[in-house]
Amino acid sequence: KPDTGLNMSAKQYPFIDVAVHERVRLPFARGEAVVLFSKDMSRVLWSNGRGAALFGEENIYDFLDAGPDRGDITFRQLSATARQVQLPGDRRSLVMRIGSGFRSMPVTATVEAITIRPGDEAILFHTPVAGGRQSQEETAVAMLAGFDDPDTHMAVLDEEGTVIAGSDGFDRLAISIETRRALVQAAGRSPEHLVKRPIATGRGHLPAAIGRISSDPALHLLFAVETILGHLDPDEEEAAPAVMQDVVE
Repeated sequence: KPDTGLNMSAKQYPFIDVAVHERVRLPFARGEAVVLFSKDMSRVLWSNGRGAALFGEENIYDFLDAGPDRGDITFRQLSATARQVQLPGDRRSLVMRIGSGFRSMPVTATVEAITIRPGDEAILFHTPVAGGRQSQEETAVAMLAGFDDPDTHMAVLDEEGTVIAGSDGFDRLAISIETRRALVQAAGRSPEHLVKRPIATGRGHLPAAIGRISSDPALHLLFAVETILGHLDPDEEEAAPAVMQDVVE
């Protein structure tokens, strides 16, 4: 399964780390289908739920494992466009038809070459998939789509730490409004718009990550993970692995 945000490795991009990328967070916050491909289009590096659904997968994990159907007309169309973007910042638009059955509509998709990390380039694909204007709640729900790990709890928070949308069972974590507000403020102070630290919950201290996805309106993506290592006690936080510590302090 892909890393949801609390670990880093050379072969895997944590979901939340990519979600706060300056080029990714814009379409992600709009509720678009967003997929990150390797530069040669051979692998899917990252996707949101709507991106996976656009290519026929119900959840992100399956899409990352299987990749797109290379015979699919959508993939062949964007692959041809991707060959035209070589340097970071190169961007092309294409018109695609999305939908099912007799109901499909043309939408304008974007293919762009971006740098994920220094020396690490990828192809960003995104396109709107919902007809009409979406409410903030609808956009927040879309941001949480595509995950099927019962140990990963997610929510989208506003500027005050209020939960706009949460995954099934998120409310059972009983994360206080004070904790949520402190996390939102910390993400706002971070140059990377990203904070990772253990937080107090009704199930003990859990490793968590929060990213500021949008400023207007303010939207923050929060992950809290119940791990096989067990929960953290407050006096164990300093001994916790570095990946669980606040990355900005």
